[in-house]
Amino acid sequence: MLYTILVEYKGGTYISQVNARNHIEALKDGKVAIEKAIKKPFIDDWLDPAPVPIDQNVGVWCASTLDSDEEGVSINIVQTMG
Repeated sequence: MLYTILVEYKGGTYISQVNARNHIEALKDGKVAIEKAIKKPFIDDWLDPAPVPIDQNVGVWCASTLDSDEEGVSINIVQTMG
């Protein structure tokens, strides 16, 4: 399945697409591209808590984490195809 990952960080929007079995795998697979785009690594436990589904939507999740400087990162995952 194709997933689109949209990241809001310090006023910028970053988009990545990955093929994965589910939204968690998509986020893990897209992590390197996202960190490269924002030029900062995420904190070690960046998937805690796990992404949650967005109410009244199908195939859409949201998550938030921190970068290595503890700046907020907002992440949306959209099942684009599949």
